[in-house]
Amino acid sequence: MTATPSTSVRRVLAAAATVVLAAAVTAADTADPDLFYRGSHPLLRLADRIPPDPGPYGSVVFHHVRRWSVTTTGRPAERPDLTVAVAVDQRRWAAPDGSGRIISRHTTPDERLAAAHLSYRSSDAEFTTTTTTTTVEDLPAGALGGGCTVPWPCPGVSEPARPSLDEAYPARTVDEFTFLHLHFDLPSADRAAALRVLAATGGLTYQVGVVDRLGRPGLGVVLEVPPIRHRLILHPGSGHLLAAEQQLTGPHPHLTGVGPPAVVEYVLLVGQGRRGLVGQPDEPRPSGPGVRAICAPAPTTADTGAADLPPARPPRRASARGPGP
Repeated sequence: MTATPSTSVRRVLAAAATVVLAAAVTAADTADPDLFYRGSHPLLRLADRIPPDPGPYGSVVFHHVRRWSVTTTGRPAERPDLTVAVAVDQRRWAAPDGSGRIISRHTTPDERLAAAHLSYRSSDAEFTTTTTTTTVEDLPAGALGGGCTVPWPCPGVSEPARPSLDEAYPARTVDEFTFLHLHFDLPSADRAAALRVLAATGGLTYQVGVVDRLGRPGLGVVLEVPPIRHRLILHPGSGHLLAAEQQLTGPHPHLTGVGPPAVVEYVLLVGQGRRGLVGQPDEPRPSGPGVRAICAPAPTTADTGAADLPPARPPRRASARGPGP
């Protein structure tokens, strides 16, 4: 399969290694003190430092994702037009032929909107209550797309995967970057290419020492598109996406009873990588405050899947150079 990136993307990738973009970097400590330095663009620096992929790899792509959304019950409904927060924990295995399995755990809609708070934290217990609804879908070949179904080169098939640069609508580039990480296990070269395109998006600001809803530290990439503040949280060593957040900065055109600084959409990548078989269980991972980034023990003969994301060192004590996130 071949695909040709657009002229704008080629131009960006050619210039990304030498052009320093005018973007503000929050002056604070980071999990890796050598990751950022004066005069360097943080995303380009991260792209240059991504280590080679470990091996061996299994053939099944695995994603463990949690998503929280603020929405309304709509009409008709027992309680119409009620603003609630809904959450789902989903594990997805996709084989090369597009077959696979999806296990979804849905929580009861929450009128208190607890998940809309900036300080909200997640745990496994949230999705194992007596009111949790679980569904298991075993899907035939082709149901999960199999090969590449997105409008850019397939990861690991032709040229490196990369989101498209949309200069008129920068939030679209942020969304495509998120989509890549939610649907593919990106090799290190593809992650680096995607970071370089993201770096060319206008209006980005950066935060260091931020944490996701599992307490994992990362680099925050922020884009303001009123009334939404988009924030990506990236693993500071591997460049993997840890979380994507949408926070209100003004009145929402369709939601009532909720306003700034509520988080109306949050996607958390709990785990991702390769597995030897569809349905193979998650790798063990630590949990609780100060948790290290997604990690797993070395593969054994019973599990040829590669280890998940490498551990990230916890952030050092904040310096006097500036505030945290």
